[in-house]
Amino acid sequence: MIKKVRALTERAQATVDSGLFAMHRLHCRAADAVFAQLGALPGLAGPAQRARQLHTAVWGEVYDATRAAAQLAGNVAGMALDLASGGIRL
Repeated sequence: MIKKVRALTERAQATVDSGLFAMHRLHCRAADAVFAQLGALPGLAGPAQRARQLHTAVWGEVYDATRAAAQLAGNVAGMALDLASGGIRL
């Protein structure tokens, strides 16, 4: 039973990670399109470039933190399973 739960936990963790990666990539593509259009407008090339850099930095950190939190949750779940199976003794 523990092995099945562990396998499901690992699969869920991998799915969340790949889903977040895909979402981040899609988000970046959409933002790139918007910032490219803004940058093409007269007088907005500089501000659009700075806004794009800020957007990329902030959202990169958000996705990195979300992936790290998901990884931590998976690690905690693994430790709980180890405890439940007697693999770790406190």
